[in-house]
Amino acid sequence: MRAYRMVLVLVLVAGQWACDDDTVIPPPPSPEWESMASGTSRELNAVWAASSDDAFAVGAEGTILRFDGRDWDPMFSGTAADLHGVWGTSGNHVIATGDQGTILVFDGGAWDPVTGVTTDPIGSVTGIDANNLVAVGGGPPGSFLVFDGVEWTVRSTGDSQTLADALMIPPGGGSLLVGAAGTMFVAGPDTVTAIATGTTSNLNAILGTTAEDVIAVGDDGTVLAINFDAFPPDVREISGTSTDLTGITMRGYNDLFLLGSGGSILAFDRCSTQPSKGSGALLNDIAAVSSERVLAVGADGTILTYTGPGPAACPDQVTVSVSGGLTPTFSWSPNCFVNLVLVEEQAGDMWVVEGDGNLIESGVRYGDHHPCETGFWYEGPLLPGVEYDVILFRYDEAVDDYTLIALETFTP
Repeated sequence: MRAYRMVLVLVLVAGQWACDDDTVIPPPPSPEWESMASGTSRELNAVWAASSDDAFAVGAEGTILRFDGRDWDPMFSGTAADLHGVWGTSGNHVIATGDQGTILVFDGGAWDPVTGVTTDPIGSVTGIDANNLVAVGGGPPGSFLVFDGVEWTVRSTGDSQTLADALMIPPGGGSLLVGAAGTMFVAGPDTVTAIATGTTSNLNAILGTTAEDVIAVGDDGTVLAINFDAFPPDVREISGTSTDLTGITMRGYNDLFLLGSGGSILAFDRCSTQPSKGSGALLNDIAAVSSERVLAVGADGTILTYTGPGPAACPDQVTVSVSGGLTPTFSWSPNCFVNLVLVEEQAGDMWVVEGDGNLIESGVRYGDHHPCETGFWYEGPLLPGVEYDVILFRYDEAVDDYTLIALETFTP
């Protein structure tokens, strides 16, 4: 345990990104996506959930459906305009947006229109609370709308590229906007700043839990990890597929699903992908409604649900075994995913390999790179007769910290 407290600094200094290898895949989820009766054949464009038993889907010709944990029931929207976005703060406060400048607000009893803002189409909508909202569209290409708790205002990026999705960044209430040709903007209260993304592929959807953890997806398998902890933000590509991607949702840090072309769905662990559902009816949106359930909506009233398990989490303590030789293999039980494997001796660290979140599976060999590593350090070969420690860390998303779960001393 002599040097492990310094390992995170070492990894940051010597880190490198290596998520372009498609040979390492997340634990396979069940391939079973079940169809749900929607009661409509109209296209569904967006879905949002207040809880596992309270969700809303919106679509063509003013269609709004509400899920009670068992069935989907139609709601009276009062409009025939196609609806493209839905988001809320609770089951009693939901916003829907759509064509002809449609903005609807649900107060737990009825959907009421907001008039006089714009007559142009409005796409997706999101926010951080009832008084801080952002939606894309509402004017010429490059337009977006913001709500400050009092009124909606149409703004522009000053660019001709159409915006596809938005994310609000707390606590300042700024917005991150993505769209065609790899465009990305940060919109503050009075400014809009373009962000270099390194891609010209269309960016179609964006998801984030904190300013340090934002992911955007787009055409040509584009997946971007974005860190807004500093400005300009750090943008790096972590794609593991070539499929056009149109949507993203997250059940856990390394338990994500991506909407792909042709109605496909991919399981994603922040580095590589594997098929979760093959092609079929066009899907337009996907949302995790709990740590277990995921919903996807699309053409012809399609609603799919998935309740399979996610990647296995490591317990507070695992048992490590070390094979013989000067390049031993380290295995642990149970066979779960860890964030970091470290080998050290009296003089300091000998080998460090780190994954993004918990990506490293049992059975890694001393000195080797990991296909999905985010940090790597190698001091040199082990020496016979010298005592070493192998140390394992797990990343805990709930507390945003690292937990030591194993320390084993060995002598090759």
